[in-house]
Amino acid sequence: MGNRLGPATATALAVLLAAGCTWSDPDPAPAPTPTATAPTAPASGSAPLRSEHVTVHPERTVWWGGRSFALQDLVVSEQTGDRLGYELVLRIDTASPVELAVPFPRIVLESEGRVVADSRADSTTPQRYEPGSGTVHTMLWGSAPAGEPVDPDGLALVLTDSVPGSARAVLPVGDRGPEQVALAPVPLRPSAATLDTGRFHWGVVSAQLRDDTTGSTAVLRDNDVTVNHHSRVLRGLKQGQHTVQVLFDAPAGTIGDLLGWQLTLPDGRQVAPSVPVTLTTYPDRTDRVSLAAWFDFYGDTAGTYTLRAADGQRPDDPAVLTLVAG
Repeated sequence: MGNRLGPATATALAVLLAAGCTWSDPDPAPAPTPTATAPTAPASGSAPLRSEHVTVHPERTVWWGGRSFALQDLVVSEQTGDRLGYELVLRIDTASPVELAVPFPRIVLESEGRVVADSRADSTTPQRYEPGSGTVHTMLWGSAPAGEPVDPDGLALVLTDSVPGSARAVLPVGDRGPEQVALAPVPLRPSAATLDTGRFHWGVVSAQLRDDTTGSTAVLRDNDVTVNHHSRVLRGLKQGQHTVQVLFDAPAGTIGDLLGWQLTLPDGRQVAPSVPVTLTTYPDRTDRVSLAAWFDFYGDTAGTYTLRAADGQRPDDPAVLTLVAG
């Protein structure tokens, strides 16, 4: 592998992307990707640069911020001054029925648990993403771990955020990487297709057990105008923390906080919503809105969840839904 890279399988990298992320558009109207802060690229010296495409597994997928990420390509290139460049191509799918607002994840490459490159993104400001798919190209600058030759097949791609202790999605790049931590949502099967209590008759769209992100009370603004109801705002969970997310479909103008909410966990504990249940508008409908309830907790997740919601005018007649994995 030489003293830095394995045998080069390609000629010198023709163009290195500027530090940060750029977005290509294979599908209609994907949302723009925020630029990640990264160290300045080292100046090229007179010595020729070598690069190689690393064999990746594009079928491996991890989740962060309510979106899925798959590594499509990785090019490792030598730089001057014992530096390495890591060019990544990520496929991102946003399956949400409404627009999401979440910080772009911090992107880290690790080798045997040691950081070799880091996007160093430290922003917690939510960015808006429309439903759909797209491709992100990003360039990270780093080095071989502890000055040793880097093993591209042993690298791991880690997605997290800037808050210490946040959940980490881990995607092994090759065959000698660590175990995958996908943070994939687990579907929960509701016992009924509607939630009916007092004045409220809502459709139950989906229920999931999630380990990546949950609802947020962060204020999202465009041109000094609060636009939270146009985007579903999310924040990262802590490691070991879970949330049950339930999505509803309701008539326009519905206010979720007029209901009393309670989720009974499989171990009998009862939790209230972690943030207010508020509406989010659909991108292509004006007569209906989407509502989300999140219930954060620590502990075991296996078993049956029971959701109760009651009209404040008729608290003794709640709607009851059971939610079961599978």
